[in-house]
Amino acid sequence: MEDQELQHLWKQASPKAGIQIESSGLSSGLNVNLRRFNKEIKNRNIRESLAGVIVCVAFTSITFLVPGLLAKTGAALCAAYGLMIVVVVNYIKTHQEEDYTLSLKDYLLSQRLNLLRERKLLNTVLYWYILPPTFAMLLFFAGLPLPSIAFVSYSIIVVAINTVILFINRNTLKKTVDPLLLQLNQSISQLEPQN
Repeated sequence: MEDQELQHLWKQASPKAGIQIESSGLSSGLNVNLRRFNKEIKNRNIRESLAGVIVCVAFTSITFLVPGLLAKTGAALCAAYGLMIVVVVNYIKTHQEEDYTLSLKDYLLSQRLNLLRERKLLNTVLYWYILPPTFAMLLFFAGLPLPSIAFVSYSIIVVAINTVILFINRNTLKKTVDPLLLQLNQSISQLEPQN
C-alpha cells in the first residue's frame, strides 16, 4: 500500500472513536495486534498496581508484628518493593497515553517507543522485579523462628515462583513483543519516503 493511501486512511479516522485504521491499512492486522497488546498492558498495569498496594500494606503491618530485626528488615523491604511496583507501573502508564492527533507515521513511531520501553522492562525483569522481593522474602524467612526444613521449603517455593515469573516474561518478550516490534518496524519502513 502506498504512503499516500495509508495517510489518507489515517486522516479519515475519527478521533472520538479512537484510532480506526482499516486492517488492510497496516500489514498483517498490526492495528488489531497493537490494540490487543495495549489492552493487555493496561490490564497488567492495573493488576500490578493492586498487587503492589496489597504487598505494601500487608508487609508494613507485618513489619510491626514480627519479632526480630532480620524479619522486620525483610518485611520492610517487601513493603518498599510493593511501593516501588506501584511507582514503576504508574511511570510506565504515563508514557503510554495514545495521542489521536498524531499522523499515522508519528502514531506508529510512538507505539514503537512504547514497545521498546516494554521490551526493556521485560529484559530487565530479573533485576527490578524478581531479585528484590526474593532477597526480601529470604531475609524475612531467615528472621522468623522457623525450623530449618521450613526455611528451605519456603525459600524453594519463592525461588520457583520467581523462576516461573521470569520465564513467563521472557516468553512474552519472545512471542509477543519482538514479533509486534518487527511488524511495526516493517510498517514504519513502508511509510518512509522511497529514495
